[in-house]
Amino acid sequence: AKDGRKLTLTYPGPLAQFDLVNAMGAEAADNARLVRMFLPLIYLSAINEESIRLPTSLREMRALVARLGHKGLSALQRGVTAFDTRDEAETIAAAKK
Repeated sequence: AKDGRKLTLTYPGPLAQFDLVNAMGAEAADNARLVRMFLPLIYLSAINEESIRLPTSLREMRALVARLGHKGLSALQRGVTAFDTRDEAETIAAAKK
């Protein structure tokens, strides 16, 4: 993050998105904007080398977002975009073989 913190991202397992949306609860999960905001959290595995576990409730998600702040969220989103860009490039390269 631009504020000096080191965010470690790990490619999430296949159920991470399901688990996060499930932990949000039905009402929050119906809010597409909220889901989009919280979804990058599934990639976050550490802040300053301190392990972060996937939040298991909406309250924990809100606390993690507050801990990250605007700069941390922005850095996290850039990291997720880099993962997606890399995956797309690898898929295209594999398709050309």
